[in-house]
Amino acid sequence: MKIDDLETATAECISTCKKRDLNNPVEILKCAQKFILQGRPLDVTSLSEPLDGETNFVCVDRFKVLESAMEELKYITNPRLTLEVSFYGEAAHDAGGPRKEFFRLRLKEIKEKYFANGLRELMAEEYEFVGVIMALNIQQNGPVPRFIPEEVLQQTFSDDPPRPSSCIAEFRKGFIRLGLYEIAKSLPMFLHLMRHHSLRKEEMLGSVKMMFMLHSRSMCEKVQAEDGVPSLLAAFYSL
Repeated sequence: MKIDDLETATAECISTCKKRDLNNPVEILKCAQKFILQGRPLDVTSLSEPLDGETNFVCVDRFKVLESAMEELKYITNPRLTLEVSFYGEAAHDAGGPRKEFFRLRLKEIKEKYFANGLRELMAEEYEFVGVIMALNIQQNGPVPRFIPEEVLQQTFSDDPPRPSSCIAEFRKGFIRLGLYEIAKSLPMFLHLMRHHSLRKEEMLGSVKMMFMLHSRSMCEKVQAEDGVPSLLAAFYSL
């Protein structure tokens, strides 16, 4: 279902997720894509069917991705349309591959420039653009940014503090433009997409035990006799 008004589309997405009791962040994302994205499908689903539909076409410099993207994206009036990306001097047709490469390259630059040494208050006006790019990455199947500090995530997607820093306020605007601010605020599980999770020891232990059980009963008995994750992994790699 495609709804022209972003506010209505976002509200319908949130309502649908709650009705279906969706708690998996990936399922919430798929629901958001269904209601919010417009234009051409994101990826090829059948070689026999052409990729038809409206797109936001951008042409960027592979070696200055962030700079050229900032220049191109400021002219986009409807960021909900699928991006179609071309790199200067390259003839590849974008059926999803160039767009994902574009997302990957610019996310790397964003991490280094805007987050590696804390938020840059002197560059606060640029954080709306950063938020838009991250929201596009998430919505259009690009790499998900998992380097955002937890404190920044919490401040961006909540009303606390009531008067956020200039960087947070601008960063939030970027997510608002794609509807993700309201979705994450109403469905907090969605934020787990942007969190870097490390397996707890017991989770890793359970996973490794399962792998050994599939391998052989004798190896499973060996796992049960061990109690440290490093030794389990050493046993696994010795197979």
